[in-house]
Amino acid sequence: MAPASTGIWTRVLIAARLLPRWLAVTIFTVFQVGADLIPPAARAGGVLGVADQSALTGFWVTDDGNWVVQIKPCSGGFCGQLVGLKVARKTPRIDFHNPDPAKRDRPLCGLILMGGFTPSIDIAQDWVGGWVYNPQNGKTYSGKMWLDGPDTLKVRGYVLIPLFGRVETLTRETGRINRCVR
Repeated sequence: MAPASTGIWTRVLIAARLLPRWLAVTIFTVFQVGADLIPPAARAGGVLGVADQSALTGFWVTDDGNWVVQIKPCSGGFCGQLVGLKVARKTPRIDFHNPDPAKRDRPLCGLILMGGFTPSIDIAQDWVGGWVYNPQNGKTYSGKMWLDGPDTLKVRGYVLIPLFGRVETLTRETGRINRCVR
């Protein structure tokens, strides 16, 4: 067994000698691909530590400009609530794809779309351990998010590990918000 003072990659290489070659190559490949998912600020030698909570709170618009999400502290971390729609509608949009039939008639306006995000202890401007709900398909995913500049937030929803997911880019909204009708 490797002493505690050796680096993580040294310990991985020592452990890899005990595995069949095909399994060791597969594990190494997954770690290499996973390294590409690290936010740019962290790859560029970003400061390690707890994220600035005030940088995350506020109103954020989805990349397509259709939804406005308010991110704020909630019990158990940060959450995001749908508070605005690009196109005002006379009839509210509903959570039609929800897997629970009892919730399919609830309005999307005011719906909590993400929650449970806590600041990473390793990477500044990074929040982990959360969940993301996609009302377009009714599925809930594990999530992580990070600031990619002062006015850009990346949210990654994934299944099992971050490798199996996609990133949604949100932009900070500082102007007037077209609040949706409940």
